[in-house]
Amino acid sequence: MRLRAWTVLSVVVLCMALGVSASAQQVHITVWNSLSTVGRLLFHEIIEEFEQEYPHIKVDSVYQSGYYEAMEKILVSYAGNVLPNLVMMEQSVAYALIDAGLAKSLTPFMEADPEIDIDDFFPAMRATMTVGDDMYGIPYNVSTPLLYYNKNLFRESGLPLEIPDGKENLLALARRLTRYSPDGAIDTYGFWLTRWRWLFEAWVGRSGTRIHNPERTEFTFNTPEVIETLRFAQSLVHEYRVAGYGSGAASGHTPFLQGRLGMMEYTTAGLISLITQAEENGIDMDVVPLPAFEEAYVPIGGAGFMMLDTGTEAEQQATWEFLKFINRPENQARFAVATGYMVSRRSALETDTWRNFIIDEPRAQVTYMQVNVAHPRPQLPFWDEIQQRLRDELSDVMYRDNGNFVPVLEEIVRYGNMKLAEWNASR
Repeated sequence: MRLRAWTVLSVVVLCMALGVSASAQQVHITVWNSLSTVGRLLFHEIIEEFEQEYPHIKVDSVYQSGYYEAMEKILVSYAGNVLPNLVMMEQSVAYALIDAGLAKSLTPFMEADPEIDIDDFFPAMRATMTVGDDMYGIPYNVSTPLLYYNKNLFRESGLPLEIPDGKENLLALARRLTRYSPDGAIDTYGFWLTRWRWLFEAWVGRSGTRIHNPERTEFTFNTPEVIETLRFAQSLVHEYRVAGYGSGAASGHTPFLQGRLGMMEYTTAGLISLITQAEENGIDMDVVPLPAFEEAYVPIGGAGFMMLDTGTEAEQQATWEFLKFINRPENQARFAVATGYMVSRRSALETDTWRNFIIDEPRAQVTYMQVNVAHPRPQLPFWDEIQQRLRDELSDVMYRDNGNFVPVLEEIVRYGNMKLAEWNASR
């Protein structure tokens, strides 16, 4: 009897010891995200599924507001030595983390892990997070700009339901779609423009030019081709009076949903939301790839998740497992269906989740029709500063003031080239 009691006690003690050991192996990782409400809800659902599959890993998800605010908070966290393990970064500012040595290359993890194939990622999207031979993040909520148009207005204007390439065709469509009130004010706009940010890259690229040369030693967005294309954009607002202008990226939504706007360029990330809103407002909306000018070109927007060079080896491995989990083809497809963002893995388009979705919503496929002409945004640690000047200085001169914007453009290029020289000298 004593022997049996001792045996039972021994088993209890052993189980307690194993429990302590298992508890000691628990790993906590911190993940920062900048997702909108819909995306954040699904993201947290996927986190719960991950923790069920990996019970020894606890994921603390922290919302860090917008992309650019997250960058500021990372710098503060770095100064306080409390960096998160994983952070969502918009790709135009992600390079600053890489350049500062804060990001950890994922290439060694990928090469050692048979569960993930780097070639499964669309090359252009992979390039948004790649420097040299190292991939520093996985594109997650990726987008390209599309042309949204109101089919009702096209029909009422006697126009075919198609958007041909070329600036002259864009102008012709906008003229047919624009309507004026008796006092001469624009009542219905043919097209819409916003203050420059990522769409500036789309207009520069479609002019046949690039933001900078391949060596990243000189900015080139002041060529005659770019200036001519920007003058065309300005003329839509002032000379031809067929385009409206707003400060925010979504500033065209109000007139569009009121049935007072024919066409607008906007991110595919807004597709699902705009489909719902258009239906609620009786707008027969469709989307097409961004029309080519001298060439077809779209910038890749959105963000990816980057592992920061912090934490223990166990935390880094846990971070990799989580990163791999949220980017499983099925989970990428679920996120794309819910939000309108693109998947970055080809295999995600082969899932039943995606295939069933596009049967009912074929407009979701349109953004992938231009993936072969999609390009990463400039990989420069100070590009955000340059694009802020384009937004604040160039846009107002062009659209608000109808002024001579060339001196402003030249000054921004001059300043940018000075920054480029300083950066290259420090490398």
